[in-house]
Amino acid sequence: MYKNKFDPYEKGYYGEDLRPKLKLKNVTCESIDVSLSHSNMTPEIAQKIAEKQEKMEILKTTTVNEKPNFYDNLQMIPTAIIEDMPEGWNLFDTPSDAELMDLMRSIESVGLINPIHVMLMSSGAYCVIIGRFRHLAYLNLLNITKNKIYEKIPAYVINEDDADELYIRNMIFESNFKFRSISKFNLIQTMIQNYNLMRRTKKHRRQLNVAMELAKQFEVSESTVFDYLKVRKLCDTGLYHLYNGNITLKAAVYLTRVPKEIQEEIIREFGVKSVNAIFRLKLLIANEKISLEKLKKQIEVVNTLVPEKTRITIEVRRELLSALIELLLQFKRFEAASQAGKMSGKFKNVFNFKCNMEDMKFYLEKSLINKVSLNKLLAKSITEMANIK
Repeated sequence: MYKNKFDPYEKGYYGEDLRPKLKLKNVTCESIDVSLSHSNMTPEIAQKIAEKQEKMEILKTTTVNEKPNFYDNLQMIPTAIIEDMPEGWNLFDTPSDAELMDLMRSIESVGLINPIHVMLMSSGAYCVIIGRFRHLAYLNLLNITKNKIYEKIPAYVINEDDADELYIRNMIFESNFKFRSISKFNLIQTMIQNYNLMRRTKKHRRQLNVAMELAKQFEVSESTVFDYLKVRKLCDTGLYHLYNGNITLKAAVYLTRVPKEIQEEIIREFGVKSVNAIFRLKLLIANEKISLEKLKKQIEVVNTLVPEKTRITIEVRRELLSALIELLLQFKRFEAASQAGKMSGKFKNVFNFKCNMEDMKFYLEKSLINKVSLNKLLAKSITEMANIK
């Protein structure tokens, strides 16, 4: 397989993997790359690095405002030499065997309808930007059929110097976002990556400007963008577990309310799975200035707790609805009212009944349920329930 031949001065300035890394302890072996250490960096390499950075800043500014057109550079590229973009650029899952076979059959029948997009690196390597799925299908067809028609694949070629990193990453995202499903974790990850890249340009220094652009790009509200961006305040361990689906977004947002060192301690001492128990997590983050010693004691306490309230969903046929309402009302009059009496007579933290009111209108019209009973069941306090006649 054709290997990347990135120039040494490019390393770290192009194709950076922006995903969070989990820092593992008890490392027994470590490999260190000293190719660009200060001791052996020549003036020539330092100058190339500075020139590369300046060129990328110019590209970041121009490609945001001027959308380049790459569709006039269609070439037939040898299938076998095309490789993937740097690790961490494409956040979408590879196709299943069944999906891949379907695409291969389609290509065999009608050919490749849409060319792929590749980037021509300064090293001479071709990296696929859009069409990894199609490229993979071509590779498999070439290996299986040995047909020379699959030796080259039509591709729009983008020279590395013609587009900046943010623009290329957005091309990858948008091509997948429109045609393939994406998990919430990958959506957040992509949004944060774009946020970090956009903030490096002068036009997008202000967070509000970035949020507005991201809201348009991802077709969500600005408030949703800010919610997703909150996870930037997560510690590295929290980010790692969020993106790998070990902790929920809701738990992640709650964790951001305390300093990162407290987050790390909660995840380590409380456990990754336990963090998703929001009713316990809320107690652990109540005091953001808590010491690590007191936090450990607090964890011991919350581990003994159970949820104060829970939710039960009931689905019932119309013939049984009236009887169910009367049974629930009886429960509310006695057991629930007894507890509510200890809480200013309000049912808020004791018993809440909700139903599909649109459906209830039809049942009331046909006299299938009692209107008084339904209203009593919906009452917010003992006094309100008693006054319903």
